[in-house]
Amino acid sequence: PFTVGYLSVITPRKGLHVLAAALERLAADGRDARLRVAGQALDRRYLRESERRLRRAGLADRVEFLGELDRAEKLAFLHSLSALVQPSIKPEVLGTVALEAQATGLPVAAPDDGAFPEMLAATGGGVLFTPTDADDLAAKLAALMDDAEAADAMGESGADAVARLHGEAACAEATIALLDEVLADTPTAGDT
Repeated sequence: PFTVGYLSVITPRKGLHVLAAALERLAADGRDARLRVAGQALDRRYLRESERRLRRAGLADRVEFLGELDRAEKLAFLHSLSALVQPSIKPEVLGTVALEAQATGLPVAAPDDGAFPEMLAATGGGVLFTPTDADDLAAKLAALMDDAEAADAMGESGADAVARLHGEAACAEATIALLDEVLADTPTAGDT
């Protein structure tokens, strides 16, 4: 089945409730989508509310809560997914998890705000949805479910772009360019 992942701290501002509502809509449309949730529960009450909501909707058998993951577990988690959703309700400045997911070849669904519009325009590694809009998120996930070829192409594009833009060679080149710039602006002993 199509398996969606959430990898972040569990707190209302990270938007797990938006993803849960989208999963409910997909199920109501007869779609077989699963959800795997990983991350530290910073707000245990919110986590319990999310679990209860999904149980009440009859989706408990489609959801797995994994808790915190170490590096190896995180990689295995990402490789077990069909797509990663970063449903933050507040604009994200970095979107590190979305970059990590794309680096593994996974398409990403993220809100159309914060760092994500620029990131996904640069990588081609996913889709944007209207922030906090579970209906729009469900529609974007349904589109990924319906067109596996396009989802795979997004995953490949994201992996290639992340490697090119943020890989070791790109980081080394950026560091050298920064050092060259600093050294060019630094007076030498004979200049003073």
